[in-house]
Amino acid sequence: MDRQSFNWRLVHGLGTWLLDGLDEILERDNRFFDDLEDLMTDPSGRTLPSVVVFVRDSLFATHPNLNDFCAEYENEVAVYRLEPWQEQSKLEFASIKLGSQKEGKAFVQSLAERPAIDELASTPYYCELFTDEFAEDLRPSDDLEINVLEQGLKRIISRERDKGLLTGITDEGIREFVEFCAVTNLMEGGVPAEVAHEMAAVVMPDDVADDELHKLVTEMGQIALFSQGTDGNLRFAQEALEHYLA
Repeated sequence: MDRQSFNWRLVHGLGTWLLDGLDEILERDNRFFDDLEDLMTDPSGRTLPSVVVFVRDSLFATHPNLNDFCAEYENEVAVYRLEPWQEQSKLEFASIKLGSQKEGKAFVQSLAERPAIDELASTPYYCELFTDEFAEDLRPSDDLEINVLEQGLKRIISRERDKGLLTGITDEGIREFVEFCAVTNLMEGGVPAEVAHEMAAVVMPDDVADDELHKLVTEMGQIALFSQGTDGNLRFAQEALEHYLA
């Protein structure tokens, strides 16, 4: 289907556009919000287009065009946030992952004994890491938390790179940046986006061109470690990871 036909179906209520990963879309298309606005204001349309966009929380603190669009069309745009997993969700997931409800219950009990790990496991990504570690050992330990935090950090950075993001920045530079953000967040209660951008620029290689520098600095502030605080500042999505990096 060509683009014109696709757009026609959207503005006539004959389809829903599902977009996974707004950060990747914006990386390739700086006119995304302009095109979306054109769809919403198309005079030939019979209805508002139905568009579902999956967005990592940190973009609300680091991407002004996203905030501006949501503010301008606040009556047409609804923002839904995923709630952390509670005990029942963890139990059901672990029972499937570990092969039985008995082991699932043992896993949930081990989480209850260690609040920092339990808080991290409220995120499905970390819950899966913990079940993998639990399947090998079946005992909670101090090393378990440290190992999973370190492993989780490395996997998140690897996933960013697999998407074509953070190219040209060393792992050491990324680590220095997130540790700075962790310390700032603990001391100041949040990291203003402009401060995060300034620090990101500091850890960039010296030979990066200006246009590439702006792109990489923006990507650094959108790493999946972060979420948006109620004050609009960057915060860590998991407090345990923030404390570990600080």
